[in-house]
Amino acid sequence: MAIDLNITGNYLQNGVPIGGLPTMLEYNEGDKTLWNNGKNNIVTNTSFGDGALRLASSGGANTAIGNSDLKNLTTANYCTSLGYLSGQGITTGSYNTMIGSQAGTYTTTGLYNTIIGANAKCLNSGAVYPTVIGYNGFGNNYSTIVGASGTDTYGGSVVLGYNAATTGANQFVVGSSSQNAGSVTTESNSSSKVWNVKINGVDQKILLA
Repeated sequence: MAIDLNITGNYLQNGVPIGGLPTMLEYNEGDKTLWNNGKNNIVTNTSFGDGALRLASSGGANTAIGNSDLKNLTTANYCTSLGYLSGQGITTGSYNTMIGSQAGTYTTTGLYNTIIGANAKCLNSGAVYPTVIGYNGFGNNYSTIVGASGTDTYGGSVVLGYNAATTGANQFVVGSSSQNAGSVTTESNSSSKVWNVKINGVDQKILLA
């Protein structure tokens, strides 16, 4: 028979109370909230999902929503994960935000990671200050990746566009051979190469070296 939870925190069977909340859940009658603090009942942590925050020993101010999110976190602080297996590798790395199915799964001790997109991650488990936005994007230390399958293997680069990738450290990459951002042409009057782009709706030419 179906068992429901009423607003006072009691389980009901056919409308009849049959007991209170299990010990892993907490309920606030005043503001009608229900939550779980994860392993060791650390009051500043919030978890929802099978295996989420299952190993926390002292880390606080973490939020894990999804199956096995932050499942290996022990002492890290200020981490937020949302999505199936999101942030599952984090152990001691703090100030990380992982949103998307299996987002940031390689990060363990890295700091200040911002990873948004299914399967987006950093190649370096201890990467610091990477920002990766887009499905299957891969970053490294100080990378900024915007676009599906964008990649910075070396670190320190800004990568924009689908499948755009670096060939070394500290590069600025826009577009790829398969998905061009603008076009490069040669000016007939000067033989100079220019990059043709649209800025604020206006066609512009940027002189290339």
